[in-house]
Amino acid sequence: MAVMLLILIATTVWVLLISLSRPNTIINNKYTSYFTIFLLFVYVSILLVTTDNISLDMKQYIDEFLLFDQFNIVQALGFSSRESLFVIFQWLTAQISNDPRFFYFSIWLVFATLLIFSLRRMFKPWQLLVVFFVYLNFFLTFNYITNTVRQGLAISIILVAVTTLIKNNNNKLLFYTSIIVAPFLHNTSIVLSLALLIIRFRKFNLRTLLILWSLFSLLYITNLNSSLLSPLSSFVGDIESYTSSGIIESYGSGVNRLDFLIFSVFWIIYSCFLYSKTKNEQYKTLIRIYIAFNIYFLAFGFIAYSDRIAAYSWFLIPLLVLYPLFKLPNRRLTVSVVIIAFIIVSISLGSLLYSQPIIY
Repeated sequence: MAVMLLILIATTVWVLLISLSRPNTIINNKYTSYFTIFLLFVYVSILLVTTDNISLDMKQYIDEFLLFDQFNIVQALGFSSRESLFVIFQWLTAQISNDPRFFYFSIWLVFATLLIFSLRRMFKPWQLLVVFFVYLNFFLTFNYITNTVRQGLAISIILVAVTTLIKNNNNKLLFYTSIIVAPFLHNTSIVLSLALLIIRFRKFNLRTLLILWSLFSLLYITNLNSSLLSPLSSFVGDIESYTSSGIIESYGSGVNRLDFLIFSVFWIIYSCFLYSKTKNEQYKTLIRIYIAFNIYFLAFGFIAYSDRIAAYSWFLIPLLVLYPLFKLPNRRLTVSVVIIAFIIVSISLGSLLYSQPIIY
């Protein structure tokens, strides 16, 4: 619908105006920022329930969801082999409505709420709006709320733990709850939970992590990660299932992909450069977390769909890009340029954000 696209264009212009305006003005204030975030949330909600977004993974989730309104919770948990918390989520939503569109909305509601909650801990209202808008234009976001949704929900919870750690927040209950809950949505996140737990107690030197990352990248390039680390894949069910030759062949995009490595290292170089300019300790913690998460990807780059492991670190890219820019003197113009860059990439990749809704 043309009206929807016009609303998106107008909202985009408004976001740019806010980013260019001084804080605490009639344009840039907490009320306009929060209202725009709400408007974007509603826009995406309408988009998700009016657009054909049935992917292979989502079709399987919907098939189970349609059955669960006839099951009790014990039957649902016994029927599905998926992580228990995700099955409970499917079952609860099915009790409210068995309309697939309600399931789409529920996923988005949980993901967006956790994302905004985590970002709000790090940013001022106008900055929160900018980061949220950039996440909507980020190439991974819609895939993880319309396809690989179990992992998407796990990522949103991991982000809560990440921001708690970055802000040196003493809310231990929130941090530990987050890292415990995430694996019950997607079992591959257990490694991230352990990594965050270690980082909480042991603040590794950035140089040490960079050396460790370099060693794992060497294993990645030489394919030695497969022979050395494949036995460890049995400890995480989803990773083990992606090591079979049949799955790798059907994946068709190859393993230990050099383009994934180049993409990953670019953000390390970018963030280390900006850290040298800002010397911000919270940003340094974010860099450490990104490197630790990316080492996880390098270790298991030999599996099919390794980009899903890489996504745990890649989901931090909007934070790596924007957090230091908010600290720069000429930040308003720089931030606006970054917003435009993300929009251009999003449109060029055919993001669902810029698709035309189909009213049922």
